[in-house]
Amino acid sequence: MHIVNQVMNEMGTTKEEICCAAEAEKDTGEKCDVNCKIEGEFDSDGMFVWYGNAKKILFNILYAYRTLIKKQSRFQAACELDILESTLYEYECGKRKIQQADIIKILNGYNMRLEELFPSLVSYDGRKTFLPLNPVMSLNLDGKDYDLLEDELYVADDGGIVDSWPVFPIQRYDADGRSLLKYMPDELTIDEYANSDELIFIKDDFTYYEKDIDGLKLPPNYLPFFGKDIVKNKQKNSQAGRHVKFVTQPEFLTDYKISLKSTTRKITFSLHDYVFSNSPWYAMLRDEEYFQKGELKFIGEKIPENECIVWPDGQYVRILELYIAKYPYQYKYLKHAFVCNGPYLNWTIYEAKE
Repeated sequence: MHIVNQVMNEMGTTKEEICCAAEAEKDTGEKCDVNCKIEGEFDSDGMFVWYGNAKKILFNILYAYRTLIKKQSRFQAACELDILESTLYEYECGKRKIQQADIIKILNGYNMRLEELFPSLVSYDGRKTFLPLNPVMSLNLDGKDYDLLEDELYVADDGGIVDSWPVFPIQRYDADGRSLLKYMPDELTIDEYANSDELIFIKDDFTYYEKDIDGLKLPPNYLPFFGKDIVKNKQKNSQAGRHVKFVTQPEFLTDYKISLKSTTRKITFSLHDYVFSNSPWYAMLRDEEYFQKGELKFIGEKIPENECIVWPDGQYVRILELYIAKYPYQYKYLKHAFVCNGPYLNWTIYEAKE
């Protein structure tokens, strides 16, 4: 009995509260919140206060997931996850780093992925390792988007927006949340560097951390990010050209080739420049079984310029860029801007020449 009382004391509750909650639920069918009130848990506007320091603790969505998806009190979550209620609160608000053993409990108990629990994490090696390269500005929970700048969900302890900005050197994690080595920007893979918002590479003196790409063979869709052209020999004239049209589901051929059919004809394209680049991410396509799993999808707005072949781990090949590279004198587009599009922080906007 002493152990039971000690556990209840750690959870911030009593036997009477548990019995009261159980009776209320049995009589009314309503869940009774037996959380103790914690000073500083919410601000005056009812927003949950995050105390974590981005240099030491990854931002997690444990509080939002528990309350908005699971609709559990902290006591109920503590029982389900087998984590002390007081510890759970410290995890939720960033006062304490989530221990690796408890990460496993949360992922298994809530059927979550590591990058769902810690939304700043991204992976470009088949989910073997993760890096916190994605500043969290919004959350998508159960199909609903929450803007951390506008929606009353989280607030930093200083009253500002939650800081999830990468701080170099950054920690790499394995798929179970274990800490691995720390990395500087020039030590990132080409995928980790090219797919990150360039703003995270600004130094305190407003210069940039730059990665040396000399001698690297980049996947063609990365070339515009580094000021390079997809077309190896630039066009010699500026005449208007044809516009890319919608295509049908690709046919995957041998030797990493695909066949695409538009309204007019069927054309074969080689993806060797992607598959055999210096990208570890695109090197996954060398597995022929995985290569065959590509699907035709739109990334963002449903326009021909956004039609892509996308693989399960997120690699993509843009149909437009295949046509531009193969027929530079027929399909003439200008690089217009770089924006965020869906899950991709860097996306080239093309403007067709009229």
